[in-house]
Amino acid sequence: MSENTVENEVMEVPEIDEELESLLIQVIEEARGKMEQGEVFPPFTAAVVGDKLFTETHEGTIDECFDSARDAVLNAAGARLYAFCYDGYIDTDEGDKDAIIAEGGVAGDAQAVAVGMMYAVDEEGAVTDFDDEVVYIAETDNFLADAEPVAKDEEAAEDEGAEEDEA
Repeated sequence: MSENTVENEVMEVPEIDEELESLLIQVIEEARGKMEQGEVFPPFTAAVVGDKLFTETHEGTIDECFDSARDAVLNAAGARLYAFCYDGYIDTDEGDKDAIIAEGGVAGDAQAVAVGMMYAVDEEGAVTDFDDEVVYIAETDNFLADAEPVAKDEEAAEDEGAEEDEA
């Protein structure tokens, strides 16, 4: 279990890019599927470049995983958006709750968002139940804040232009 926590404060949920929201839910569902199979999932990133999804797992301490995730996203040339998914917990009014957490952002946006899906464990540490919904946690640092925004359509046009140049 990760020692990382994201404070759950009362705040307004910002407008989340539709494609980013879809990616965040996708990575949480992937992690949930592994946990339901009794597997432990390593922290992982998913970066969208054009219409392709690139994933990478990360090992080490909490700080090493975050550094590795940031490097992986920044090294995905032309990344439009990303998600970083890990097992952690959310600090709630009822105490700490185990959760699958996904942080993600869009290239050029000042902030990323963190969302999570809480779950329950039994005395042996086995997952017994997942909440039905993904909840907003907070804004967080965006790995791609300094990256130039790349529209999906622009990248496709650039790819087509490059193919025409090669012909």
